[in-house]
Amino acid sequence: MFLLVAFTPNIILVCAGVFIGILAMRFIAQWFVKLMGKYPFLETAAFIVIAILGIKLTLSLYEHFYPESAVSKFLSSHTADIGISVLTVAIFFVPILTSLLFNFPKKQEKVDYMSPKSKHICNSHKPTQKPKISKELALHN
Repeated sequence: MFLLVAFTPNIILVCAGVFIGILAMRFIAQWFVKLMGKYPFLETAAFIVIAILGIKLTLSLYEHFYPESAVSKFLSSHTADIGISVLTVAIFFVPILTSLLFNFPKKQEKVDYMSPKSKHICNSHKPTQKPKISKELALHN
């Protein structure tokens, strides 16, 4: 259906495709935010992937101006596209798999604020001294 959206003059198909795309991106983004809460190292992985895609975009400028060079031909090939795709997916999923199998990098542990072990966490935010009230405020009260 997504291919039809790109090549059809039918406005209903275009609107349906846009709607489905927006919905899919919203749910994927929510899922990824939850995943980043569980695996905080994914934030670093996301920055690495963005850097790789930025380099690829910059190299496409070279490809535009020198289309006959060997580097340009390789960059425009399906092999390069598949390689970049596999690399970006691996940057996300290899750390998750190693975290699940070997606990490296470590997952973020959830803190249960109701458990007795975490009382020191909750009490650490209490002020140790009472705030001082100026004499003028004390006289007005």
